[in-house]
Amino acid sequence: MGPVLAGPRGRPARPRARRAGGHERRRVLRRAGAGAARGGTGDPSDNPSGSRRREPGAARKLSAPRERAPRRHRPDPEHLPRASPCGVLSGPAPVRPGPVSAGAGARRPLLPVRRRHPALPGQPARAARGPDARGRAAAPAGITVRESLRRSPAITGTRHGALAEIADEGSLVPRLATRPACRDFVVLHRLQFPLPVNYVCYAVWGCLFADPTLASLLAPPALLAIAANLLLIVAPLALNVAVDMATDRQHAEKGYLAGAAGRFGPSRALNWAGAEMILALAAVLAIGVGWGRWLPFATAEAIVLAQLLYNVEPTRLKRRGLAGSIAFGVASMGLPCLLGYTAVTAAVPASVWLIVVGAGVLSTGRTAWWALPDEAADTATGIRTPTVRYGQAPTLALACAIMLAGLGLLGWGLWRRYGAWSLLGIAAHAAFLGLALAQLPSALRGTPPRAKTMLRRTLPVATLGEVLIAVVPLVA
Repeated sequence: MGPVLAGPRGRPARPRARRAGGHERRRVLRRAGAGAARGGTGDPSDNPSGSRRREPGAARKLSAPRERAPRRHRPDPEHLPRASPCGVLSGPAPVRPGPVSAGAGARRPLLPVRRRHPALPGQPARAARGPDARGRAAAPAGITVRESLRRSPAITGTRHGALAEIADEGSLVPRLATRPACRDFVVLHRLQFPLPVNYVCYAVWGCLFADPTLASLLAPPALLAIAANLLLIVAPLALNVAVDMATDRQHAEKGYLAGAAGRFGPSRALNWAGAEMILALAAVLAIGVGWGRWLPFATAEAIVLAQLLYNVEPTRLKRRGLAGSIAFGVASMGLPCLLGYTAVTAAVPASVWLIVVGAGVLSTGRTAWWALPDEAADTATGIRTPTVRYGQAPTLALACAIMLAGLGLLGWGLWRRYGAWSLLGIAAHAAFLGLALAQLPSALRGTPPRAKTMLRRTLPVATLGEVLIAVVPLVA
């Protein structure tokens, strides 16, 4: 019976005391109304008898409605207590985003409020610097974000929209050295076309002048000499790129050299260059031990010494004007020719000495010409090349005069050995000299030639001349 009397859904019946209280309240109101009809105030004190009975005919007076207290709503999040900016959060404090300015110049990065990763007040917010970050401005020019060792992107998306950022994001730092790629190795050793063709020609010239047959190039002394020449040509170039990172970084067109050296690693580049030069010395040492020809080893030592004097402090002949051009030119073109010749045969005739000296002088003038676009970068880093010392136009005129002298000596030596066939190689070098002289008007106006134009348009003419000089002994 209990659950049935309790009503639906188990609601308890209202207690009888509440109903009795209602009857008592109505009796009091009737008595107050009767007192008012007799002239009283309705207060119990106006009825001294204290009787609760309402007089007959007394008007019934209703009580005024009772005012209810307003219902208390839950506090709004904006009225919750917030933590001090420097304190520790004592509880959850939702963030209410403020208005965003419509001006493009005054835009500030927004806090990334994302699912399961809200941004709380009092915690430092780091704006993403990635140019593809949603809702944020692109990274300013000049800021380079560090790369990871696995070439992963600097800012990557993770689960639930969270951003995984790097520790040094947004700092003005150069890129970290990553795993060296083949392209960086090629750039570090200056193997861009047409330069490798020139290197091969310098390596085989001496061997062809000594024995003008293709079969002679396959002899062990010739192979060792050619390999040593190639290593002694490209190793100092890698050394030069590694020590010239600061200068190449200032260059408008040669910044890729500094980038390749930075990714490859300067210390690794120096180790590679040193190992390659040691390997070259070992190759020519084998020629001396096996065939009793020690002049190639002395020539290789002279090449290494000249390149170290050109690149390494405290001498650093590169910043000492024309002395640097002489050291680099002789070591990269003249002495390799002598090394190859003496590796095949011991006697060196006068015509070969003319060719060796002419090649060194020609390369000296070409080195001074090659540094014309580097004037601004060399000036910024204190490298006193001939262009910085004398200016654009005087340096170009001096370089052309030196190349003309070297071409005369080279042609004289070739003519004494091969006669009219020597004109085949001299003609291309004469055309290159004419192209260099054609740059003189722009140099007088203070406009240096572009390095890319010199590499891709002007230098291939000289490369053709190098190939033709290598062909002359075979056809004469």
